[in-house]
Amino acid sequence: MLPQQIDPFPPQVKTLSLMSSHPFWNGYSIGNVVSKANATQKLRKIKQDNEAGLIENTIVMYHRYKDVDLQMPAIFTIDWYRQIALVKNVNQEFRKYFIKKLTKKSQGRSGGGKGISLINTQIGETNVELNISGNISVQGALVFEEKDLITTNLRESKTWDLEIEQTQRFNIDGNIGDRFFVKIKQDSEADFTWENDLTIEYKGQKNDILQKAEAGNINLSLEGMDAVNLGGANSSLFGIKAVHQLGPVEVQSVIAREQVKKSEKTMEGGAESGTPKSFNDYNFLKDRYFFIDETFKNNFYPLNETSQHIYDPNYVIGDVELYQRVINWETGFIQATAYLDPLNPTSDSLGGTWKKLEENMDYTIDRLLGFVRFGSPPSDAIAIHFTITSYDGQFGTEPTSITGTNLNSLKLLKESTASNPNSSTWPLMFKNVYSLGGSNI
Repeated sequence: MLPQQIDPFPPQVKTLSLMSSHPFWNGYSIGNVVSKANATQKLRKIKQDNEAGLIENTIVMYHRYKDVDLQMPAIFTIDWYRQIALVKNVNQEFRKYFIKKLTKKSQGRSGGGKGISLINTQIGETNVELNISGNISVQGALVFEEKDLITTNLRESKTWDLEIEQTQRFNIDGNIGDRFFVKIKQDSEADFTWENDLTIEYKGQKNDILQKAEAGNINLSLEGMDAVNLGGANSSLFGIKAVHQLGPVEVQSVIAREQVKKSEKTMEGGAESGTPKSFNDYNFLKDRYFFIDETFKNNFYPLNETSQHIYDPNYVIGDVELYQRVINWETGFIQATAYLDPLNPTSDSLGGTWKKLEENMDYTIDRLLGFVRFGSPPSDAIAIHFTITSYDGQFGTEPTSITGTNLNSLKLLKESTASNPNSSTWPLMFKNVYSLGGSNI
């Protein structure tokens, strides 16, 4: 019995099965729900693509492992596909437009989260309202590693690892009438604890003696008292504050605690002085430095007589664009497939949505020696589109070769997960750069 035929316009089925051995398996796996957890990601021979048919103006869409079709290939004409695709795309864009219009966007500092009104009612003659806005993100990855192929000092014996990372950034605002107010700000990535605020506030009327009362994260401002501890403006206090007005006299009462940590270190040459530090050879920086191709890697060493790197003046980087794979589509992003070898369509590849990175902001590049540097390890896959030119004091205006004719031919520099000896891009990553914990040493 043949497997189910490929549907050129499949429905968005979200199944959590890893893979099915049933002959009618429709080609969907957990990777359609969680892209990083695709159970077939490491099976490099599985290809789901299309090719020109033997009959003129036809396309063959296939899903095969080596030379074995996992599903019955679909054969159709270009005209038929264009008509159906136009209808499908119009319906999809129409749906996105209404979702965008009907979604309430938060205008607060928390970013592009959605605002929800939890309570909005009237008790007696008092209005009670409670709103929450912000975003909570959960990212997960199912990582498989063949430990017996890893030569570095890894102690874990498991081959499957589930990585989950959660971040939240939200604001909660509420009020009871026009006297009592509640404000909560929570950010899991805040640098300091006092950036997460909790404040309960009471506001008196114009002629009341008690003008204001606050509890939680409070501010203390005493004019003319800058030389006194806790004087001036101080926003890292947690406690109770009351403001009374007696005619022209304002009285501020505070019971609060200030969290302060004091320490002293001796620094020499930009690093902490003391006993020398030692580093294991396998504790190099990962996913920070990458060669662009094997040619630049082979030319990097050995050094010349003056301990300088040697470069080929007829093989240097000309135009260059770096892209990082993302999950969500936005204006300006591109759809493309990155290949380990752009000139070999059967080499390891990774498709998806790609965001262009900014040079000297997201990365730096040495065009003569042919490597890129990132300030921090990228969170997803990295691909590059570049041209090769010459250099004789200035870069040539015309490229001598190019990785591809368009942006559909990107070169893969880093896979979507953290690099390890099983990664196809492992040979391009620097493995001799270490962090010494200081600068100007």
